[in-house]
Amino acid sequence: PQHTELPGKHCRRRKARTVFSDSQLSGLEKRFEIQRYLSTPERVELATALSLSETQVKTWFQNRRMKHKKQLRKSQDEPKAPDGPESPEGSPRGPEAAGAE
Repeated sequence: PQHTELPGKHCRRRKARTVFSDSQLSGLEKRFEIQRYLSTPERVELATALSLSETQVKTWFQNRRMKHKKQLRKSQDEPKAPDGPESPEGSPRGPEAAGAE
């Protein structure tokens, strides 16, 4: 849906998506492996070291934690026996399998 501007109302545009450099990404990933959460002084230090804003570092860590959580959930959902039968959808366990146990 398009946003129509009303007279007298100013719509704030969303900031463009940050494209991180390879060195920034590797720095963020290395730090994430060591620490999932950063204190404010740690965030300031990392942001300065990588030439990013504190908000960019904070947002990256929030998004990375969510990605990590999804990856954990996905790996726990996979069946223990990799040679089990697969459903036609390509998923090892369909929704109907959950109720059959």
